[in-house]
Amino acid sequence: TLVRAFDVEDATIPAGVERIASGAFSGSSRITSLTIPRSVKEIGSGFDGCDSLTTIKVAKGDAERVKEMIGDSNFAFEEIE
Repeated sequence: TLVRAFDVEDATIPAGVERIASGAFSGSSRITSLTIPRSVKEIGSGFDGCDSLTTIKVAKGDAERVKEMIGDSNFAFEEIE
C-alpha cells in the first residue's frame, strides 16, 4: 500500500503495490505525471491539490480500468509498454 507520495514532478508507483491509499497524493502540487502499474487494484480518493497533475500513465490496455478506480477526472491517460 502506498500511503504518502513525496512531492516530485514525475512519480512512479512501484510494481507490486496493490493499493494507493486515500490522500496519498493530496497536496502534491509539483506532480505533473503519475505512472500506475498493473498491480494496483485499488485507488483511494485524494488527488486534491494536485493542480499540476495532467497525465496518468498506465500499461497498454489498462486505461479504462484505472479510470474507473480514479473516478471523474480531467487527467489524460497515456498507455505505455
